[in-house]
Amino acid sequence: MKKYFSLFIKFLAVTGLSVSLAACGTGTSEETPKESAGDSPAAEAVSKLTDAGTYKAVGVKLDDYIVESDSTKGYTIELTEDGAGNLNFGEDNKGPITSWDNSGSFTMKAGVSDFTGTLKDGILYLDLGDGIVICFAQDNADLSNLKVISMDEYKKLKDTVVSDVSAVAGEYHIYAVERDGVCITIPEGEMEFTIQLKEDNTATVTVDGETEALTWKLDGDTLTLFDGAGNISGGEYKITVKDGIITFFIAGENGESDIYEYLVTKDADVSGLHAVDPSTLEN
Repeated sequence: MKKYFSLFIKFLAVTGLSVSLAACGTGTSEETPKESAGDSPAAEAVSKLTDAGTYKAVGVKLDDYIVESDSTKGYTIELTEDGAGNLNFGEDNKGPITSWDNSGSFTMKAGVSDFTGTLKDGILYLDLGDGIVICFAQDNADLSNLKVISMDEYKKLKDTVVSDVSAVAGEYHIYAVERDGVCITIPEGEMEFTIQLKEDNTATVTVDGETEALTWKLDGDTLTLFDGAGNISGGEYKITVKDGIITFFIAGENGESDIYEYLVTKDADVSGLHAVDPSTLEN
């Protein structure tokens, strides 16, 4: 995605505008000191948590959500300081934990079963295998960063996501760049920048003849692109998609102005962008 920014440089040079590399996050800027997260009451409570303790099931991890499930209600895990404990996954699945360790990734052995997962700040994600991960938490753990929803909410969300995916899938071509309140169209043939979003959540990005295969996810109007390793591609940008228009937003730094780049489908209504031909700005 860094090569996208080179397109900005190329285009802005053609139109007589300029931008410093600070706009792509390579510069440094002074920030007003913020209150340390460790100073908050919630952080102070979490800091007092130890790995040993009683963990209660919050729900099943599905996508980016923790979905409350009747099947996991009452599930508990008790980890004791001596590396043992007790597990209660219902009447038919409870007994002693013979060992657990959190020196690297979390591992646990109970009966004939070996478990893996992650444990941090009183929140335990336990992998049961076959793609099933249950989230457990201590009573004092801070759950504010978890997206905990009911199963009904999750089902409605999935129905909405499927609908949204169909609505935004398509081929988007570079149309305009905006800076300092002026939106300028890209001259035809000046550059190639195309994004194709497919309904199977795969995508291709083509920049000046170079094509990259990605995957994509939609959360409301926010579009996230992932590379082949599952890492966020173009994380320095905020990307949104709505009404046939993809917007790349780069926040200005060190006094530089914010930059917006617009890619559109052939049927998109671009009148709201109020873009002008760069030739009209030459004089």
